[in-house]
Amino acid sequence: MNDLRILFTSDTPGEAAGYRAQLADAKGRRLGVEVPFTPFLTEDDYEDLRWYLEDYMDLPDGGAVVRATRIERDLEEWGHRLYEALFTPQDNRAFLQELLAGPAPRRLTVATRDPVLLRLPWELMADAAGSLAQRLSVRRQLEEPAATEPRPAQLP
Repeated sequence: MNDLRILFTSDTPGEAAGYRAQLADAKGRRLGVEVPFTPFLTEDDYEDLRWYLEDYMDLPDGGAVVRATRIERDLEEWGHRLYEALFTPQDNRAFLQELLAGPAPRRLTVATRDPVLLRLPWELMADAAGSLAQRLSVRRQLEEPAATEPRPAQLP
């Protein structure tokens, strides 16, 4: 197996919704144990992530270093929380280990109808051995998007 899919479902898509995550193989056969999943990053977390990736390198000194150090700790925590949310059940962890032991290229696909879940930094997922992104590719897949309400736009 060189492709493992994480299928997210919800009866009520949206940022406050809870989801269910189920592993599947490339052919869509369900694997492992379905687990509940609730996105945990706040808008402030997303802003910190944006700042770290886009702005920090422009002026990496002084107070920016303090903020960046805090964000780097957060990134590590988020990666472990994402991993634990999906792979705490031994059955799910076994399927991930099978993927990691298989031949390259190895791919982990996050599939959902709700774009809120695709916004999460899945590349940060990490187990005890370190970042999963160093050992596999992470792919996002929007399946038949749910209807979304337009967000109001404001000029700066």
